[in-house]
Amino acid sequence: MANCSPDHGVGGNFMFARQALAYLELASRTASAHDTRSYLDAFSVRLAECDARYFTALPGPVPLPRPDDFRLPAATERPAERQLMSALFDTARHGLAHLSQQIPVRLTDDKIWMAAFAGVRPGETMSEELPVSRRDGHLDFRVSPNGHVYLVVCPDVLMADLRWSARLAAIFSKYLTPEYPQRPRPPRRRARSDRRPSPAYHFSSIDLVASLESGGHIRRPWPRDS
Repeated sequence: MANCSPDHGVGGNFMFARQALAYLELASRTASAHDTRSYLDAFSVRLAECDARYFTALPGPVPLPRPDDFRLPAATERPAERQLMSALFDTARHGLAHLSQQIPVRLTDDKIWMAAFAGVRPGETMSEELPVSRRDGHLDFRVSPNGHVYLVVCPDVLMADLRWSARLAAIFSKYLTPEYPQRPRPPRRRARSDRRPSPAYHFSSIDLVASLESGGHIRRPWPRDS
């Protein structure tokens, strides 16, 4: 995109940022799917080695994923809801995943805080060993003349840091798998029971097949090699 688009302002920053934050969620879900914090703690330590500013202390709490769903990497010396990584996930991941735009946050003084993505340039390829110059500006911030605050995030640097940290934390070893989202939501491992959760969709597979056929969907034969 950066090489071919006639628009010099198009580089794919939002697309790459969305992919990096999806990787963060996958790594966090995988590390949180087990009865030990060791994988998530190792992930957090490695990320801090890349850049401790991922866990900068915030002046107040921000929304976190549901505790029975998964946890984000966090520094241990302060609550997770008061760390920069949590705010970045809440505003950038949710905004990009749903609307391809980051979510602006209105602060108590009526000023806006949001992430700004930069760093993708023509001729530069993605690499796990990024030169120091590629980190220039990553996690820095700007304040507009009217007082709005913009956190600069370089998606290539974020992705490189996440991949390096997850690999060294052994999150994606052959023994670890995430608990994939399901409907209905299954109980956490610590609260497993024989009681089946109530269905989220209140119809059977037979009813579903009938609806699809009546709607004009053609039923294809099941592949022999599946």
